[in-house]
Amino acid sequence: MTTTLIVNPFLGIQICAMLQTVVLGFLVVVPRDYRPPRRGGTIVFELLRSLGIGSLAVFGLFFIDMAVGWFFSGWSLADWRYQLPSVLILAFLGVQYVIVTLFYKGNLVDTFYFITIALTIMLFFHWWIPLDVVFMGRNIEAYLPIILAALIVIYVPLSIARYIFMKRIASTRFSKLIAPWWTISDKMHAIFNRKVNFILWILAVLQSMLTLLGYSLITVFM
Repeated sequence: MTTTLIVNPFLGIQICAMLQTVVLGFLVVVPRDYRPPRRGGTIVFELLRSLGIGSLAVFGLFFIDMAVGWFFSGWSLADWRYQLPSVLILAFLGVQYVIVTLFYKGNLVDTFYFITIALTIMLFFHWWIPLDVVFMGRNIEAYLPIILAALIVIYVPLSIARYIFMKRIASTRFSKLIAPWWTISDKMHAIFNRKVNFILWILAVLQSMLTLLGYSLITVFM
């Protein structure tokens, strides 16, 4: 029988609530098409932007892996009412984070980054960690923060290099190599807008609080 690791949505919804709070704060404070007013701030802005994109993409895939794992193999008759709201919230926000960061404008760099994250998370949770069942918990605590941080940080040089490279070859034929393959910005903002994210923030925060009290968005109304 193949051993795999599925992270409990109880942990995921706590992280999700905190992350969605940060996301909503940025959506409220920062204009949609914000650009730094001075040249000197462009690189700094790109650095912070790449860290934000990396964080959302990594945690988005982390949430998706968690939701899919529990949906297909983690249910029991005793706990489905407690876990289902968390799983649905994690799945929707996970998909949103990945699409908004990496797929609203398809390009070579973001596609490569997505494949790297997906393969790393799948190998880590479903192959490497389960190799040592006895010390599985210890290994997760020791290596998971390192793995997630490394996946987030590696997007920074990729993003900065693409930004500089595009500036240098903007008027040449080589710009097509890393230019966007498609764009769904308008459709994306029509679905993942401030109102939707505000509702999702309320649901994520309520569910995270209820799980700490031993309830869920389903059981509290039943």
